Amino acid sequence: MIFFVRALVALIVAAAGVRTALIAVYQAWEVPDRLAVYFTEPQSVYLAHRVQLGESLYPEWRSFPYVVNVFTPGYFWAVGLIGRAMNANVEVLQWLGRGVTMLCAVIGAALIAFAMRRYGRAAMAAAAGCAIGSGFLLGFGWMARPDMAADMFGFAGFLTATAPTSAGLAIALLTAGMLCKQTSVLYLIAAAAALVWQKRRGRAGVVFAGSIIVTLLVLGVAFATGEPRIFADIVLEAGTPWRWEHWQTIAQRCFIRAGDELLIGIIGVVLWTRQLQRGDSEEAQEAKRWLALLAAAAIFGGVGAAKIGSDVNYYLPLRYVAAAALGGLVGGMRNVSASMSTSDAAIRRPHATWNIVGAVMALLAVADWGLTMRALLSQHPTRDPNKERLREAYSREVEALTRLSQTQPVFTNCDDLALRIDNPFADSFLFKMLADTGRLDPKALIERLRRGEYHTVATLGAVEDPSYVESPFGLPTAVAAAILERYERKSRGVFYYYRLKTGAGY
Repeated sequence: MIFFVRALVALIVAAAGVRTALIAVYQAWEVPDRLAVYFTEPQSVYLAHRVQLGESLYPEWRSFPYVVNVFTPGYFWAVGLIGRAMNANVEVLQWLGRGVTMLCAVIGAALIAFAMRRYGRAAMAAAAGCAIGSGFLLGFGWMARPDMAADMFGFAGFLTATAPTSAGLAIALLTAGMLCKQTSVLYLIAAAAALVWQKRRGRAGVVFAGSIIVTLLVLGVAFATGEPRIFADIVLEAGTPWRWEHWQTIAQRCFIRAGDELLIGIIGVVLWTRQLQRGDSEEAQEAKRWLALLAAAAIFGGVGAAKIGSDVNYYLPLRYVAAAALGGLVGGMRNVSASMSTSDAAIRRPHATWNIVGAVMALLAVADWGLTMRALLSQHPTRDPNKERLREAYSREVEALTRLSQTQPVFTNCDDLALRIDNPFADSFLFKMLADTGRLDPKALIERLRRGEYHTVATLGAVEDPSYVESPFGLPTAVAAAILERYERKSRGVFYYYRLKTGAGY
């Protein structure tokens, strides 16, 4: 039996290592391609580029050009200033942004491993592998966006706040997280809830109030030194519509990408609930810590995922919960092994059977996810000649349009191309959403189109197709109408190309 328990621990650690390897392979195929972009990455690179050039991060977006930033500024300050020091162009800046994101993902895995040190090296390795090999990180774990920086700082602040360490350091880390992205406030709430539950109410008040005050002070300094729109814009997404259908889509995506982590988290709830029965012991205090994070992550993720434009990044903290649960299971197996190696029945754990069952379930879940990841790898464009040809064609057309824009004005609603040309916006989803909800009037852009100021209009769908125009990444109806009024489709590749009509006064 001891051999079985030790073999089970070894298999869990190995499975966690395989997770990491599979994610690393996927990442190695994605990161070198500057066009392997994901949701809003071009906007994030563009905002960092504005910092690099010394321009405002929160300009007046209701008039032309429509540069909107709904995030707090920390990530863009960091990437932009590094880019300025290196005199980086946009392509290099995109690499820098991705590099910062990957570094934060690795640090996050190291943090959860450190938090599991009381359970031994095997638990640390399993937890780190679970965190860095997470399905929640697909795309978001290496693209230039503030999510991972906010997540890493927020989690570091949560661990520091709930540990017997400096409250000042916890405040600094939690503040850094919220300055990278405002959704990191969930870690502050989780930390405060855990501290109150642990009967450390004084520390909870200091950490909570201190983090909020310092964050507001930093934003206030930015407001007073040239960013008068900063407070209005970072709460702008509060007006984004919510849809039940969208929530269902994100929930389904979470189960496909990270179903094993969700199951391991549920197993963790059972593990921690049993630990709560031990009164004020160290194990009970640890259980309160992870249950508080689970509750905050589930509530914030569940509510936020209903917002149009959200994705699995709203559930990123759940990977730490799963990693902590897996580490706890492995640590419990170590205790089971120790109890079996002695004849003293008094030290045998009454929950040994449950630990073994939970560990087996976790192992099966991780193994099943490996099959899912293998399927994703087999479908990657680098493994499919047709997809690879399409991606190469897309790259060629982006490069050709970028060169054309240097001599002739080009308009597009493709974010990746918009990043590289003088386009009126770099986030087509946000531009359309604000126009459709009446918060942005694209009058200036419509007038430019009607005057024929653009040599070429390049879109990713047919402007004459109502279903494309009405889609979240289409165009506001009035803008599409202005294009059709003054332009006609001339050709189609990956992009649909529209040029000025000839004759009839044109």
